Amino acid sequence: MRYKGDNDTLYIWEAVGHIFNKKKVYKIGVTSNRLGHSRILAVAKKAGIEPKILFFHRTNNRATLTEVKMHRIGEDPGYEGFPGVTEFRALTESELEQLIEIGSKA
Repeated sequence: MRYKGDNDTLYIWEAVGHIFNKKKVYKIGVTSNRLGHSRILAVAKKAGIEPKILFFHRTNNRATLTEVKMHRIGEDPGYEGFPGVTEFRALTESELEQLIEIGSKA
């Protein structure tokens, strides 16, 4: 599915209290910088998950190009039934740091 927003911002938020295979669960996604955190909060609310925003970065290119690379890291916790389920990853601390570094260079 093609992203319909401005495609200019990457984010990572922790799904507070969610653990999969002894790793914390995070959502890695794309939004429009002009919307601020509103998209993150709306998606988290629909999912019934408390978000802890850790990374929000306006990119120099299409954010989806970097997002694809970021989704290759970590483990899919297999969530179902709400928008954005494919964007969740269970991550170690070092994997989270790696994602933030990748996103910061976008």
